[in-house]
Amino acid sequence: MKKLRLARQVTITGRDVFGRLAYLAFTPTGMTGWYWRPEEGRSVALLPIDFRRVEHNKSLGFISLVSQRSRFHIYEHVGALRWSGLDGVIVEGSTWPPYHGRPFEVWEALLPHIVETES
Repeated sequence: MKKLRLARQVTITGRDVFGRLAYLAFTPTGMTGWYWRPEEGRSVALLPIDFRRVEHNKSLGFISLVSQRSRFHIYEHVGALRWSGLDGVIVEGSTWPPYHGRPFEVWEALLPHIVETES
């Protein structure tokens, strides 16, 4: 079965919802699925992105990934890309990533670096 995978790491920089400098990085991995590297750093194991990591902020109306000491806000604009068929991805970034208001700009940045593979 063919899969979409990243050929290399893609880093997106920009401003978060508060106007601060922010970054978002997508790194390919040979594993299946999507993973999050919390801000605690490389010493922390990769965390599979699943319902156990998701928190909905009802007052602000966005979804966050959470770990013991880190948060990654407005995940819905990144996580929507998981359903594009892209597989084997490690996501990391600022607590508040670059904000475009939709996933389209993130997809545009990834698209030139996506390849179709046999596994």
